[in-house]
Amino acid sequence: MKLIRAEKLTYLLADEKIRWEESVLESQIVLRKQFGDIFITSGNINYCGPFDMHYRSKIQKMFIELIRTNGIDMSDNYDII
Repeated sequence: MKLIRAEKLTYLLADEKIRWEESVLESQIVLRKQFGDIFITSGNINYCGPFDMHYRSKIQKMFIELIRTNGIDMSDNYDII
């Protein structure tokens, strides 16, 4: 009986290890993309405040282009909100 329980526990822990490894990889990707997202957001806060929506959008597109040309990761669906 104890051997069966031990086997079941070992099997469940192996599944949990796989889930944790996947979670760590996903978290690393998100963390790497946050740098670019923070860069765009701080640029928006610092440089876009006094301007109208049209000019803000133009500046944000310039920030995104700058980030991509320099090889900085960012979220695919970045949204300041």
